[in-house]
Amino acid sequence: MNKQEMADKIVALVQRLGGGVSFVEMQRECGPESQGELGLGMGVEGTNVYLWAGCSELFIDAFSIARDSLDGTPTSLLIYLVDGQGLNWPLAMRVPKKGYKTPHWMPMSFKLKKERAYDPWNTERNGRVVAKSG
Repeated sequence: MNKQEMADKIVALVQRLGGGVSFVEMQRECGPESQGELGLGMGVEGTNVYLWAGCSELFIDAFSIARDSLDGTPTSLLIYLVDGQGLNWPLAMRVPKKGYKTPHWMPMSFKLKKERAYDPWNTERNGRVVAKSG
């Protein structure tokens, strides 16, 4: 599976479940290829805030593609506990100006962006809509 195929799986999952999707669910959908030794940071270097850990480079690349179609929101730790996984790190509440000294976790869940809904069948090309057959 390449990163675009994995990104398509992530977005299709979020679309199918209607939102509230955790990284646990995304990795289950993508299979063992999504697991690894890397962490997915908040995007601000030096904060020591992670959205998820235990990711492969392929999963991080795929999530970066899928992210354009997703809205993320901080969520309850309970969402991850119900999904059967979590990180054994302190929760990130308010990020200090100089960042945390140790890794902190910010649990997130995702839904599709309303203004730019993802189309896994790519029915819109070059500004024109292409009809799906069947």
